[in-house]
Amino acid sequence: MSCQHTSSATGRFGNRTYSYFNPQFSNFSGGWTQRGQYIGGMDFQRCRPTEYAYAIFDNVNDSRMWKTFKTVYGLNNIASKADDVVATNGITADQVPTLGDQGIIFILNKKSDNRFKDATNSDYGTVGRGGIAHSFVNPETNKWVPNVFPVYAGGQYVLNTYGVSGNPAQSNVFCGINKTDDGSRTAEKGDAHRDVIMARTGETYLIKAEAQVRSGNFQDAISTINQLRARAEWKNGEDREYYTDGSMAFLKSAGGDEDNSTALSTLGKCKDANGTKINNTEAFKASFLQKNTYYLSTYRCFQSANFKLFIITGRG
Repeated sequence: MSCQHTSSATGRFGNRTYSYFNPQFSNFSGGWTQRGQYIGGMDFQRCRPTEYAYAIFDNVNDSRMWKTFKTVYGLNNIASKADDVVATNGITADQVPTLGDQGIIFILNKKSDNRFKDATNSDYGTVGRGGIAHSFVNPETNKWVPNVFPVYAGGQYVLNTYGVSGNPAQSNVFCGINKTDDGSRTAEKGDAHRDVIMARTGETYLIKAEAQVRSGNFQDAISTINQLRARAEWKNGEDREYYTDGSMAFLKSAGGDEDNSTALSTLGKCKDANGTKINNTEAFKASFLQKNTYYLSTYRCFQSANFKLFIITGRG
């Protein structure tokens, strides 16, 4: 169930819910991921998930986790010259990312994951946020990623240790949810247009199941719960790394259909490797990657003794 945000289509502040659930990526990314209306949410970081919120999900079998958390932000701004990236981070020239590669990734792993030794060291190189030297190269892409944040390392919860302030209680690094992301905003701080969620259908099913249990209709309650389980599970053959959210509204709302577009002619804050500003449509295409970190997070696709050659197996 949802409702219009205000009694009228416009108001003093309008719909600003897109500001609340994103990490402060424009602050910690080292300049590699810039904010704008082409990214579905502003990074005011008003609501941050707890460790429990990540841990409660079955990250292998529960599709809701990967359709709710935004685990990948595209690289939409070249913040350093390629030679400097190589020298600073100890990578090779062919591993330097470009526009449209991964700029920020959150690895929603489990406490038992032993690939990450501590908050900075992993089997894929050292990890960390933009502006701090680290050598992590994503084995799926063979590209260096400017911002890499596992939830757990060495059996400890470390996601809240990467923030700019250094204080875990005030960390601006977290994996946010996408329920309010809206690319239909025509300006970075413009109104969103998605309805405000007032009640969840899933919660209604749970209330129904509880009523059935209290009435002694246990088999009916099981049937009701199983409908929720069926909705949450991966469908046969479904691509578990596919991702989408409300940012997709940007191209149409801003006229970014390649034919008649203010987005095409409007130069934003993002730049390419030559230092030339790119337009907002190009920034959107670089920012929004329809991919999550399912396979990297669940360690279901990598097999190698030296972590240099990786084989993807078991998709679906």
